[in-house]
Amino acid sequence: MDTKELSGNLFTIGYSGFDIKDFVDTLNDFDINVIIDVRSLPYSSRFSDYNLNNMERLVSNKKNWKQGKAYYLNLKDNFGVRQTNPKFYTPERYLDFEKFRKSTLFLDGCKRVHKGLALGYNIVLMCAEIEPSHCHRAIMIARWFDINGYKINHILPGKLKKQKDTDEELLKKFLKKDYVRNMISGSLLSIDKTPEQIYKEEIEEAYRKQNKEIAFRPKEDEE
Repeated sequence: MDTKELSGNLFTIGYSGFDIKDFVDTLNDFDINVIIDVRSLPYSSRFSDYNLNNMERLVSNKKNWKQGKAYYLNLKDNFGVRQTNPKFYTPERYLDFEKFRKSTLFLDGCKRVHKGLALGYNIVLMCAEIEPSHCHRAIMIARWFDINGYKINHILPGKLKKQKDTDEELLKKFLKKDYVRNMISGSLLSIDKTPEQIYKEEIEEAYRKQNKEIAFRPKEDEE
């Protein structure tokens, strides 16, 4: 998909960092007019303001939005982590983000986002977790958009993070632990690879490790 002519902007947000008024005000600050809910279960006992029915009412009230209109979509089938098809799971029984990103379901969701951006909508991908690096919206979804040339910003209270910031956070988290091993094995000092190739591989490995840490693991009675 060509990203050169996109007129809309793409963001993510974790609602647990905001009360509902601040949430709306923050989206208005960035002229966001499309909220895409990426939760598999669009309900929360702790943050009930963000339950499906409440979100639909919130968005339908034109008075809430600086532009006078906003839209809410739940794309749990395309972007949710509670996938039902076992082919997307690892032998260790957790959702493999890389594998699922290649699926028709996921790519269809990406096409919908792309179409919205091309039409000039400012879109936010919404989940619960405040910190992007702890949430599949960054590790699974935003990762795909970043790799494919889209500009994406993560909204936190009072600041923005780029996907590059998530890259660096994961490298610091995992590379530190494995640095000596990598030096000994030569993966950081290789005459066969450029520094850029090594850096890319280290990031990919860091994302895989974070995938394993945060991935959904179905219980037996959910299968």
